[in-house]
Amino acid sequence: MAWNYDGDPDTLIEQVRLLIGDTNSARELLTDAEIQFFLDEEGGIYAAGSAAARAIAGKFAGDVSVSRASGSLSKDQRYDHYMNLARSLESKGMSRAESFAGGRSKSEKDRQRSKSDRVPGRFRRDQDSLNAQTRDESEDDD
Repeated sequence: MAWNYDGDPDTLIEQVRLLIGDTNSARELLTDAEIQFFLDEEGGIYAAGSAAARAIAGKFAGDVSVSRASGSLSKDQRYDHYMNLARSLESKGMSRAESFAGGRSKSEKDRQRSKSDRVPGRFRRDQDSLNAQTRDESEDDD
């Protein structure tokens, strides 16, 4: 299991680690591959961080509280912490969302497509079609 964090969050994986507090190598919560999965699925660091926090909460969901005469240890607090963190990151990600009304002009669409850090859209033309040929592909055939 690969786990990397050097204190300088210069990669997306390290940025997600910082957001979820998975920065201590003695207490690794998620692997790099798991965080990369969330980045691939969710698109941005806040959405990926929210999904990662929910996954960590899931790991702690089965933990129970222990009470003894000498004191108590509430393991379910970790679950609550990560669920609250997930909601907070989700909210932060939504507030940072940029609205875009595509199709106003071809030059604007081309400029948006050319951005190297552009998050790919989740929808595409004819996504539910058995013959998923896009309009762009059909225009090339003309």
